[in-house]
Amino acid sequence: VHGDIPSKQPSQEVYNAPGGVGEQIHRYHREKQDDYYRQDSFVEITGHSYASNVVSSGGGGVVGVIILAVATIILFVFEIQLHRRSQTLQIASRIARDISDSIIDRKNDGTLVCLSSMAYTAPSVGVSDDLFEISAPEVLKLTRCVKMYQWREHQNTENRKNGDGSSTSVQITNYDRSWNETYIDSSCFRFPHGHENPSM
Repeated sequence: VHGDIPSKQPSQEVYNAPGGVGEQIHRYHREKQDDYYRQDSFVEITGHSYASNVVSSGGGGVVGVIILAVATIILFVFEIQLHRRSQTLQIASRIARDISDSIIDRKNDGTLVCLSSMAYTAPSVGVSDDLFEISAPEVLKLTRCVKMYQWREHQNTENRKNGDGSSTSVQITNYDRSWNETYIDSSCFRFPHGHENPSM
């Protein structure tokens, strides 16, 4: 319980007074109860025989070789593109003209230029949000942040090896609620019932 609680037994009037000890105790238990109902946990236990483990290990080795080959090709292509981009930037740095932000020269039309200046907007322009009727003069950008209180899914899998070569996998799926800017599709949950998120 938060707050200072007197060492002596409080009277009934003090106990039931607004903001008193009784209200603090009830608020504490109510928050704990809300936290309990905001979270759900499901445990799934699956057994795997020794033969199935051998087959899955062999299949995993084949998939690993394929992934390694594909990753090597992707890395090679990425290195080529990075080299070409580096060459393009080197050429641009040699032919670019440094110009002033206060002088407009028509001779620079159609050429690559480089300048540095402070970005600003006129006080009469600014930006505005018509939905919330908010305007901000002399501002270049106004971002609206919208969050929705919705369910989230967390999964954790633990594999345990047994003495006879078999294994047991324990998958724990937890659900809790939180504020999120992006929509979470609850239809993809492992246990969507009771954890449905409304559409945004």
